[in-house]
Amino acid sequence: MTIEATDRLVDTVTDTAHRLGLSRTGVYAQIKAGKLRAVKAGGKTLITRDDQAAWVASLSELKTAVGA
Repeated sequence: MTIEATDRLVDTVTDTAHRLGLSRTGVYAQIKAGKLRAVKAGGKTLITRDDQAAWVASLSELKTAVGA
């Protein structure tokens, strides 16, 4: 049985960075700041898809000037 990348429940830091459009350093910075939850499995740092979605939902909306 092959598990597609879209069927995974967790991603590595590298995969999370690609999904969220961040660098690996940016992902680790968000984890260190307590804004993105990560778990450890053996020596790997993993981020659940639910935690990635929660991080995106927590971002501030970009306010733009009306008529600009």
